[in-house]
Amino acid sequence: MTISPNKILCAGLSFELAHSIVLIFNLQDSRTQLEVLLESHEASMVVVGVLTVLAFALRFYKINHPDQVVFVQLRILHPPQAH
Repeated sequence: MTISPNKILCAGLSFELAHSIVLIFNLQDSRTQLEVLLESHEASMVVVGVLTVLAFALRFYKINHPDQVVFVQLRILHPPQAH
């Protein structure tokens, strides 16, 4: 399905804006099957699932390393105060 600039111009938009809208709308006809597939709800759910699994894997990777509690001692040096 293609759309012509005349239909958009009737809506009161400028010619440049109407031409841009027509170009963007007509590009949808030339999309690959992969692009069309990735817009589906199922593809979105797969992407969310993969990202969630990846996040859990990275979060819990080597979570027991080191296997003991490590304390970091910080010393805050205060500058001498003028009396």
